[in-house]
Formats: sequence, C-alpha cells, structure tokens
Amino acid sequence: MRSTQTVFVFSPDAGQLTVYPNPAQATAACAVADVRAQRYLFFAADGGPLRPEFEGEGYFLRLWASCASCSLPQILHEVRELRGAPPFDSLEAIRQQVGTQLR
Repeated sequence: MRSTQTVFVFSPDAGQLTVYPNPAQATAACAVADVRAQRYLFFAADGGPLRPEFEGEGYFLRLWASCASCSLPQILHEVRELRGAPPFDSLEAIRQQVGTQLR
C-alpha cells in the first residue's frame, strides 16, 4: 500500500481519516453528493491536496496545485479516528510517510 496511488480522505465533520490504496477505491467510497457538498478533503500519497473534478455523474481526483497551503500534515491534529491499514495504521506512520516537507 506504500504507493504513489494511495489516497487519504479526511471527513472534517467526523474527524475521520481513511486510507485507500488507490483513487478508484477512494472515489467509489465517497458519494458524489457528499463530495459536491465538500464533506471530504482528499490528499495524495505525498500529503499534497487533491481536488475532485466532476464529470457526468461521477468525479475523479486531480492534483490541486493552486492550493499549496493545504496539505495532509496540516490537518493531522484534527484526526479523531483513523481507518488505515499497514503501513498506514497510525498517525505516526502517516507523518513519517508525508513528512513535513509540505508545511
């Protein structure tokens, strides 16, 4: 799972961070209506932000270069629940993966 395809999905309302092995699984798990309502924040394997691009009835994730100040390390303190799998089964493991290079 330590792949450049890994996607981190944060739900600010629930304080939940979920780790998906690839974008397809992340987008399948997050309903279009909830994504349109901005109920999720998406991050790439390096901790950089991803933005949903809507297309027809669905969406895909794209790097969000214009949001350079948004990164996974900046929201980790808000995580109350982690749904991950090795090697991303702890916040410390995630911090080590994404580091602080994006801050």
